[in-house]
Amino acid sequence: MTIRTDDSAEISIHGLFEEQVERTPSAVAVAFGADSLSYAELNRRANRLAHHLRRLGVRPDGLVGLAAERSLEMVVGVLAALKAGGAYVPLDPGYPAERLSFMWQDVRSGSPAAPPVLLCQRRLSGVLPADLTEENGRRVLFLDDPAAAAAPAAPAGEGGCDENPRAEVSPDQLAYVIYTSGSTGRPKGVLVPHRGVVNVVREAARLLAVGPGSRVLQLASLGFDASALEIFTALATGACLVLTRRETLMSGEALGRELALQAVSVLAIPPSLLDTVEEEDLPALRSIIVGGEACSAATAARWSAGRTLVNAYAPTEATIFATAAPLALPITEAPAIGRPIAGIDVVLLDADGEPVADGEAGELCLGGVGVVRGYLNRSELTAERFIPDGITAGGRLYRSGDLARRLADGGLQFIGRVDHQVKIRGYRIELGEIEAVLGQHAGVQTAAVVAREDGRGTAKRLVAYVVRRREGGSGRELTVSALRSFLAGKLPDYMVPTAFVFLAAMPMTPTGKVDRRALPAPGQARPELDADFVAPRDAAEEALARIWSELLGVDPVGVHDNLFELGGHSLIAAQIANRVRDELGVELAIPEVFERPTVAALAGRLAELAAGGHADLQSAAATPTIPPIVPVPRDGPLPLSFAQERVWFLNQLSPGSVAYNFQFTLRLRGALDPPALQKALQEIVARHEILRTSFPAVGGGPVQVIHPPWEVDLPLVDLRLLPLAERQARAERLVHDEI
Repeated sequence: MTIRTDDSAEISIHGLFEEQVERTPSAVAVAFGADSLSYAELNRRANRLAHHLRRLGVRPDGLVGLAAERSLEMVVGVLAALKAGGAYVPLDPGYPAERLSFMWQDVRSGSPAAPPVLLCQRRLSGVLPADLTEENGRRVLFLDDPAAAAAPAAPAGEGGCDENPRAEVSPDQLAYVIYTSGSTGRPKGVLVPHRGVVNVVREAARLLAVGPGSRVLQLASLGFDASALEIFTALATGACLVLTRRETLMSGEALGRELALQAVSVLAIPPSLLDTVEEEDLPALRSIIVGGEACSAATAARWSAGRTLVNAYAPTEATIFATAAPLALPITEAPAIGRPIAGIDVVLLDADGEPVADGEAGELCLGGVGVVRGYLNRSELTAERFIPDGITAGGRLYRSGDLARRLADGGLQFIGRVDHQVKIRGYRIELGEIEAVLGQHAGVQTAAVVAREDGRGTAKRLVAYVVRRREGGSGRELTVSALRSFLAGKLPDYMVPTAFVFLAAMPMTPTGKVDRRALPAPGQARPELDADFVAPRDAAEEALARIWSELLGVDPVGVHDNLFELGGHSLIAAQIANRVRDELGVELAIPEVFERPTVAALAGRLAELAAGGHADLQSAAATPTIPPIVPVPRDGPLPLSFAQERVWFLNQLSPGSVAYNFQFTLRLRGALDPPALQKALQEIVARHEILRTSFPAVGGGPVQVIHPPWEVDLPLVDLRLLPLAERQARAERLVHDEI
C-alpha cells in the first residue's frame, strides 16, 4: 500500500522566521513570565550571536551544542545556531553527566572538519560535565554573559552585526540533531535537515490554525523533537511562543492553571499528560495535537468537543510527525493515526519487504521530504533502518518498526511494535538500552525490561527484572534503591524503571531467549521487603496503604515507602486523591501527594485536613497517635464532591445531555465465551462503585446513592448467518442506534 503527497518549498526554517519578522516586527515572539521579546528584538539578538558563531567558523552542517534551561536565551540560541548556518544539538542539563559526556564526544567525533561550538549558561557551569564547558580554542559561548549579547564585528561581507547573516543554507542541510534512545545501550543522534522541518511546520500551522494572535505553549524538553514543532510553528506564523518553568509542567493541576493563566491557545502534548488536565475552564485553548503514544477514545472524546484535536503519528526519523488524524465527535473507539501529511509517503511492508494488501498488517515505512539523513556516526544502523524506496528513483524509506494497517477510509491504524521499542508518556524508549545499562552493574547477572500496564490498566510503566550475580557476593546486597540510583546516574529519569522484580532465574523460551510473556507482574508480590519496612500503625495509614497497594499492584506497602519508587506517577497521584475523597471523605489536592509521597507523611496531612488545624507535618507523620479516619459508610445517601456537583449542575441546565457519557465498541479476538464475558462484566460492576451510582435530588439538592451489585444483562446478537452487506448494516445499527 502506498500513499503519495506533495513536496516542500525551498526555504530554511529560520528563513520562515525572518520572513515573519518583516511582516510583524513589533508583535511579541516569545514570552517567559514578565519578560518577552518582539519579533524584531528576538531577530536582532539571534543575529548578534549568530555573527559570533560565524567568526568561530560555524558553517552549513556545523554542529552547535545547546545546553540551556528554559529561558529567552534558549530560543535565541536555537535561532542563532541556524542563522549561522549550523545545526543545533540539544544537551538537556537534566540528563545524567555520563549521558551528556557521551553525546558531546559523539558530536565532536562527528565534526572532523570544524570542532563544534557549545552554547550554554554560565550558571550551569557547575552542573554540566567538565568536558562540555572546557574552552578549547574559545569554542564555548555563555548565553547569559553580556558579551554574548553584545554587538560583535560582523565577518567581512556580511553587513552589520544586527543584520541577518549571509549564510547560504539549502533545505537539505542540517537544522538539528536529536538524540534518541538506542537499542545497543548507546543513544543515537538523528540528523534532521531543514526541508522536513519546514514541511511539518507548515502542515501543523494549517491543521491547528496557528497564526498571529495564537499563543503556543513550549511544553516539551528541548531534547525532545516536539520542542521544534512548538518553537518553529509559533515563530514561523507570527504567534507568541509561551515558555514556562519545568516544574509547572510536572502535574496536571499546575499545568491546567498555567494554560489558563497564559491563555494558551495551541498545545502539543502526549495523551497521558493531557489526561491529567481538566478540560473545563480553558476557553482560550482551541487547538491540540497529541502524539508520542496511543490516544484513547475517552481522551479523544473529552478534548475534541468544541476544539480542534489532531492525533499524530510521530517518529523522529520522519521529522516530528508523519501522519495526522483530525478528530471529531462522536468518538467510540481509539482513534486512528490518520493519513500522511503533505510531502510524506507511507508504505506498509511484510517481513519479506513486499507491500501488503489493503486491510493487512505491515511494517510502517515512511518516505518523502520528512525522512532524515540517518544517524550520526552510525553508518551500519543507518543502512539497516533506511532502505531504498522501490518506487521513487533515489528515494529512501525509514523502517519504523511499527505495525499498521490501512482502514477502509484510507486512514492508518496503529497496531504495535515489531521490536522492543516502546513509547511511555510521549518518550520513545529502547528497552535494550536500559537492559544494557543494567548489565553494567557489578551485582547484575541478567536483566530484562518490559513496559506493563499499571495496577489499574490506565497507563504503561517500565518494569525491570533482575537476576542477582552470585559469584563473589557482588549481588548479595543488591537492592532496589541501589539499582535505581545506579540507573539515575546514567539515564534520563523517564528511562528509569518504576518497578523492580528480583528473580532466581529468567524464564526462557525453547530457543534460549527471555520469555517476556512469562515474566511475573510486579503486583504478584512485593519485589523486595526492605529491612526498615514499617507496617501501618493506625486506621489512616491502613486505609492509605490499602489504596496504594490496589493502585500500584504492590503488597505490602510500608508507611515509609516512596510512592514514586514503587511505580507511582502523576496519574496514580490523581487516583489517590480521588480515592481519598471518595473513601475517606477528605478533599486532597494532587500536589500534596507529590509533596508527601509516603503513607506516613500523607496520613499526617489527612489528619490536619480532617481536624482543620495546622499542626507540624513531620511531627504528626512520626506520631502513631494520629486521629483515626474512618471510611464513609455506604448504606445511605452520600454528599457529592465538588467535581460531581459541577457536572450535576451542568446536567440540570441541559437535561438528557450525553456530554459526559462515553460509548464504545469493544473488539474481541479468539473464541467467544459469553458466560465468561458476562461474569467478567459482573465482577467489574461489583468492584467499581461508580458504575452502580446514581445522583437523585433529595430535598432540592443532589446526593449520590451507591446501589448493590445487580445481574448484568448481556444480550447476544449472532450475525454470522447473515449476508455480508446485511451483516455490516445490522452491525452499524447496533453500534449507532442501540448502544
